[in-house]
Amino acid sequence: MAEKKTISIKLLVDKEKNRVVFAEADKDFVDILFSFLTLPIGTIVSLADKKSNLGCMDSLYQSVEALDVQYFQTEDCKNLLLTPKSTAEYKYRNLELNFIGHDTNPPRYYICPTWTCATETHCLVSMFENAKCLCGEKMSKNVLVGGNIIKRDRNNGVVFVNGNEKFIISDGLQVKTVSTETSLAILQRFGIQDGTALEERIVTVGSDKVLNLLHHCLLSKTPLTDVFLLKQHKIQRKLIKTEPLGKLQSRSDANKMKLNLLIRKSHNKVLYAVVKADFLNFIFGFFAFPVGSVIKLLGVSSLGRIDNLYRSVCDLILEAPGNFKEFYRLLDPDVACHHSDDVVVEGNTCKHGCEKAESRCINPKFKNTVTETGGEFIKRSMMFMLTDELIVERHSPISSITLVNKQGVPFSDLEERTVSVGEKEALAILKASLTSKTALSNVFCKKN
Repeated sequence: MAEKKTISIKLLVDKEKNRVVFAEADKDFVDILFSFLTLPIGTIVSLADKKSNLGCMDSLYQSVEALDVQYFQTEDCKNLLLTPKSTAEYKYRNLELNFIGHDTNPPRYYICPTWTCATETHCLVSMFENAKCLCGEKMSKNVLVGGNIIKRDRNNGVVFVNGNEKFIISDGLQVKTVSTETSLAILQRFGIQDGTALEERIVTVGSDKVLNLLHHCLLSKTPLTDVFLLKQHKIQRKLIKTEPLGKLQSRSDANKMKLNLLIRKSHNKVLYAVVKADFLNFIFGFFAFPVGSVIKLLGVSSLGRIDNLYRSVCDLILEAPGNFKEFYRLLDPDVACHHSDDVVVEGNTCKHGCEKAESRCINPKFKNTVTETGGEFIKRSMMFMLTDELIVERHSPISSITLVNKQGVPFSDLEERTVSVGEKEALAILKASLTSKTALSNVFCKKN
């Protein structure tokens, strides 16, 4: 069995307070940290084995798993939500520690087994095995990201950081190059007056440690201390307010989604909402959002210290644009092609990395073989029940009554309310779904 890869980083530890003052690392570790910004939310939930503790996302993910495939437009729609692609996945194999698993199991795409069809006639590629090619054959021949069908990394193995810079990383994940500050200036920046309590430690980082660090980046205010000194594995989230909001593609009044809420008046709490397929398509699309795009949309994500990583990218670009040109894609990473209702395709490249000059990606949301963007995950003609924790079930009057009875709510304490979801509400739901265990109440039943 091959030995697992590891890297080493240096910590400056305050022994008296048992905290990491800062870490010193090279580009390999910083590449790993910044790769967190490219990960889709669904990938993070999957990597955490549905124990991410990201608001309601674990229960929403489990709901997708539990929903009968007949409710989806195609079987691959369900697979798309549970295993979302990243537009940066072709870069992950260049990480020194590929914690996502592509070292041994690279992301696969499928092409027609007839080579002339795959490369000359139709030039189609599928995210899922056995999709039907336009020639009628099943697309069963797999190709790897980085092959001649899928986009190559043309940056000589560079992930995000180019060069041999050393970096200082605070416990709150603020990343700076060391060349710009003297040792005294660094100590002053961290408020260190007495060096007698300081100790240098070298720690080994493997894939398991990276996954734990990913978890703490999104949930903790002191991720380096938690992972390397306190060796914590679980964090309890606190309720976080859903303000401030950023910008999202606006919906006209005619296109606003409607939710029918059942409210427990005495607790000012949503018990459940009856929703149409359009709202499920909307919230299921959260799984495809990369972390960086969530921060771009919300302005402030309130997810642990991941906002500091995002701001560090901005600062490093301003410091030396030429050295960090690969960083621009971290500030607004694209949703992968065909992973949402309104995917934007710029230039000649699909957002999952297929080059249109060489291949076109089949849209798995359609039964017919098409490459056009758009489409929905859930069939339009259905109604669903969505709890405050974002647990989804097919709507049933009996199930609704059973849910109310289980919570011991007298019918006299119930109130029905219809609400509209536009731009502001959509952003608030996105944020609440990531930071709260009661997403609907957080948005529609705010305390005065």
